[in-house]
Amino acid sequence: MLQEIIFYGRGGQGAVTSSELLAAAASYENFYSQAFAFYGAERRGAPVMAFSRISDSVIYKHGMFFEVDSLVVLDRAVLPKLKDIKIRKNGNLLINASLINLNDLKKYLNFIENVKVYTVDANAIAKNEGLVMAGWPLVNTSILGAFIKILGIIKLDSLLNAIDENFEGQIAEKNKKAVKDAYESLKEMGEIKNE
Repeated sequence: MLQEIIFYGRGGQGAVTSSELLAAAASYENFYSQAFAFYGAERRGAPVMAFSRISDSVIYKHGMFFEVDSLVVLDRAVLPKLKDIKIRKNGNLLINASLINLNDLKKYLNFIENVKVYTVDANAIAKNEGLVMAGWPLVNTSILGAFIKILGIIKLDSLLNAIDENFEGQIAEKNKKAVKDAYESLKEMGEIKNE
């Protein structure tokens, strides 16, 4: 089993942290994992892609990939930039949104086969927990809480342990609450089929 995941957002939203926390949580489940990022112009708001691999065996692949099992979109503003990413057969797409029109998504995405689409309002969850910096909601842990539910191979407790490993005090508690809220708030919007 090898899962390849891209977290795609804008600088300052936490795509890189999402990737790193996912890799850490996977290690608690005795998986092998990788996490790395690609930055455009390094400034808040610039597009950022963070990559994760999770496997039950040693991972010999290194470097970026653009065909994924799961795509996690931290900001709807990057939807027009997704044409170069292909989601594999029966893959997953998670979008930071309260709702999304499946027909509207088709113009942004390249599919090989059927893709399940999910949403979570990570912005609202982050704001509710006070996870905001310079007016921007930090959606990394919110989106990740929803994503591990989709992925189904990493326990919630493993992600909470990874958060404790990376954050302290009130920040850790707020992020853990955001994870739990997003885990419970995940919505399955349906499936888009390659026509």
